[in-house]
Amino acid sequence: MSTNLACFLFGVPTTFFWFLGLKNGLTIGKNHWTRRSEDPFGYWLITLFSGVVAFGLLVMPILSLVGLRDP
Repeated sequence: MSTNLACFLFGVPTTFFWFLGLKNGLTIGKNHWTRRSEDPFGYWLITLFSGVVAFGLLVMPILSLVGLRDP
C-alpha cells in the first residue's frame, strides 16, 4: 500500500473525529479529556494542533495525486 493511500485512509476518520469533537466541545488533552467550557485556551490550542494534523493527512495525498506536491 502506498504512503499516500495510507495517509488518506487514516485522514478520513481522523478528520471526522476531529470535527465531531469540535462540535461537541470535547478533545483529548495531554493526559485527560479537555472541555471547551473548563479550559478554553488549552482546548483551542489542542484542537488547532489536532486539526492541522487531521487535515494534513487528508489534503496532502490529494495534492500529491493532482501533481501540486512532489511525491
